[in-house]
Amino acid sequence: ITVCTCRPAPQQLVQMGYFPCSPVHPMLAVSLDMLELVSTLFVLAAPNERAWATTITKYLKNHGHEFATGDALRCRFSSALSQYQVLMQLVDGEMGKIIDDAREKTTMTFRALDDEMPYANVQMLAGRIQIACDDISHPSTPPPQERPSTNLCDACPLCFGGDLDIVIPGVHLIVCLNANFQLKRNRDKDRRKEFVGLPGSLDPKVVSPRTIFLSEVQIQEWEERVEVLRPSKPKMGHKQKAGEVEETKGDLMGGGWPDKIELGMNLPNVTYDACRDSFVAADGDRIKALSTYFDSTGVMALLCHHDHPLVLANLKTAGEKQFYALALISALMESIPNHWRVGVLYDIGCQMHRTLQKWDLMPEYLHRLKFAVSIFHAYGHQWACQLWYHPQKAAMWGLSDGEGCERFWSDLRKLIPGLHVTGHHRRLFILDHQAEHILEMKHEGMGRWLCDWVCRADEQLGEALMAVGKHPHGLDVEGLLVQFNEQREFQTKSMMVQSQHAILVHLLKELGNLAVDDSVGGQALCEEWKERVKMAQDTILKTKALQLEDRASADCLANLKKDKWINLQLNIHVLHDQLITKLHARKFELANLEHAHASRAMDQKTKSHVEKAVKQHAPGIEATVHKYNAKRKEMLKEQGKNGVRRDAYVPPELVMEGLFNLDINQDIWENANMVDFEGGEIPLWLANKEVRDGIRVAQEVKSCQKLSRRASPM
Repeated sequence: ITVCTCRPAPQQLVQMGYFPCSPVHPMLAVSLDMLELVSTLFVLAAPNERAWATTITKYLKNHGHEFATGDALRCRFSSALSQYQVLMQLVDGEMGKIIDDAREKTTMTFRALDDEMPYANVQMLAGRIQIACDDISHPSTPPPQERPSTNLCDACPLCFGGDLDIVIPGVHLIVCLNANFQLKRNRDKDRRKEFVGLPGSLDPKVVSPRTIFLSEVQIQEWEERVEVLRPSKPKMGHKQKAGEVEETKGDLMGGGWPDKIELGMNLPNVTYDACRDSFVAADGDRIKALSTYFDSTGVMALLCHHDHPLVLANLKTAGEKQFYALALISALMESIPNHWRVGVLYDIGCQMHRTLQKWDLMPEYLHRLKFAVSIFHAYGHQWACQLWYHPQKAAMWGLSDGEGCERFWSDLRKLIPGLHVTGHHRRLFILDHQAEHILEMKHEGMGRWLCDWVCRADEQLGEALMAVGKHPHGLDVEGLLVQFNEQREFQTKSMMVQSQHAILVHLLKELGNLAVDDSVGGQALCEEWKERVKMAQDTILKTKALQLEDRASADCLANLKKDKWINLQLNIHVLHDQLITKLHARKFELANLEHAHASRAMDQKTKSHVEKAVKQHAPGIEATVHKYNAKRKEMLKEQGKNGVRRDAYVPPELVMEGLFNLDINQDIWENANMVDFEGGEIPLWLANKEVRDGIRVAQEVKSCQKLSRRASPM
């Protein structure tokens, strides 16, 4: 080609169907068709430009074409590919702006005129058309907070399209939130001798015009806001400092609060503390990305309940620090109508709710937010917490499971090895490009997805309604939900049995109000009872010593030791807590395997070792279940004897089938904790298994009906 200032080489090459590797004096041009082919391939498979260039180089060499240097093709091809991808996104972005401008100017929809339409109607329509034309000439765009942003509408038309004036009970939008610490990037070092040990320079700044990543400024603003409103706990000692290099997602709240239900909360503080402690323990055993060795430690994503990615955040800390989640939620709330209510599914949704309520981090949005825990992580929460925060226990969540992020991470698992050695800006660009491809695939199947989802809900609804009618308890759906509300109110209130001291006081009250003294016999008996209940109340670290005032009270306490029914209650309570602890430990040990979507060959040995170790715990769990059921049979024999009521509560029998799943609807969660009921009458939700099963079915009915109502306006 002949090159001059009027017709530069890149312009001529593009007109001929080739893309130059450089805007000035290009040494290589690549076919536009090949670039499109490679771009499509690299979103369906792991992007590997080196392997592609090596393959082409070897192929051309076999046909007599050889490059001056072995790496010449890769460098030039990579440059052409990256610039081509940026250019295509710029074109798409410009086309999107043109469409958005036209969308804003459109103020009415024209309908076909009926030949028999009255003249008056024609006149009225003509007047409306004139008004519309005037609006097009002088458009008045409504404030952004009155409608979803363009980016959100493009991301998920099912959530953000349609009629915005439709009144939706519960929440208008359901999203899920989670972080992934596998999509990290190594901290690079400058290889030049004079810069040994210093961080390397960043790669060329190539940013997607349609990026869904939050800027570093947005994240830093929330980091500073959280630090001001909720200062970090002081680090004391070398060991504590090493373990607290970065805040984990479990370290959201401080402990030591009084055991009561705070204003605006659903549960007593002791329940929230127990949930927090379980996740802190789990995170302590999980190897996360250390910021010392990685420049970017992972990605946090916020997706709608159709699994469409909405906003992403690049993580630079070793744990899920709280301000990342708050920044994502804030970015969403700023882009939706100011009257919309949003439901957030998060693996520690209960802790997030508690934090926002306590520290007032989001006063402008808190009244519009509802929180729940994702189903996959629900097993790690206390039973009382699940009654309030499990999505299957509230109709407003429909059939959402909160695991959209896990499916999103599964789609990105092929990128994990390559992103470790990719430049900072190139890594973000690749993730943006992959997210855009996933959205395109989701959009193509939206109609089919919605149809299948609604059909599934209708099918489940029919089966659930039939199941409600078959139960002999005589309660309809509303009556069953009343029973559930009574159960939730009873099992989530601040109860005295949460501490060792409270259990002793409760047992003493069964024999009357006892006075307290410092007698030696009383102290000895007290210490013996403390040992008996120590395993049952493992969540309490400190207990107050119980002192008896007189010898008669000590004798009454001694009689309690011989009470077989109370001993059986204590023993079965201990076995129940031991079983829950063992099952939790087993689930947490398997968490790494369930999240390891892309285990390398060198990791298979570790994976096999963990699986073998976990299987070794199964006989111990089976033995505990056997002991539990044996104690239950003894309790059944004691009913109606020695002053025990014939209808005294006995917990349900446990079976091994499905026990390891720790499903929300399993009998292992049913536990009355040795408390008395008013009037001595056991409520239906506890005494009648048919009612318990009916409650689950009634909740499924409401969830399916909720999903159908949400889908009908779309």
